[in-house]
Amino acid sequence: MTQEILNCSKVLMQLDIAEEEIKEVKELFHSSLVLDKVLATPTYSEKTKEHLVGTIMDKGGFSVLMKHFLQEMCRIGMIVHAEEIMDGYQQLMDEKEGIVRAVIIHVGEDTPEGRAAMQKVLEERYRSKKFIWRQERDDSILGGYIMKCPGHEYDASYQNQLRRLKQRIIRR
Repeated sequence: MTQEILNCSKVLMQLDIAEEEIKEVKELFHSSLVLDKVLATPTYSEKTKEHLVGTIMDKGGFSVLMKHFLQEMCRIGMIVHAEEIMDGYQQLMDEKEGIVRAVIIHVGEDTPEGRAAMQKVLEERYRSKKFIWRQERDDSILGGYIMKCPGHEYDASYQNQLRRLKQRIIRR
């Protein structure tokens, strides 16, 4: 994330717009390929993009504050980074509230033992934090799990263990 995007995320956070509204707007930007293409096209002027965003915000029933923020992003050429800005907002909110978001990649079903092991690793790394877990299935890791969270990846997959074993054998 660039400093410019982070700065825009900080401004969004200071506007005190409801978190649910920001999520809805992010989903709108994420789900509309046409909107994404139009906003990224340099042949459309910032004024045209600003008008388009304003119309969409009005028709969608979003707040005037959100509309004006996004229109300002059009004026300064940052609207193409709207999703990243909203992701940055979420990261800032998580930091403020002491939340760590972890992605758990595994092959089979999540087990209480596996969850306890992952919880222990996270608690050692992030003292007194709350955790939000998201699970993904990836059969290519063969077994075990991979845990990803901000600034850390813990790879306890069988695929990784086999790769390390292969490296040790090759070095001999």
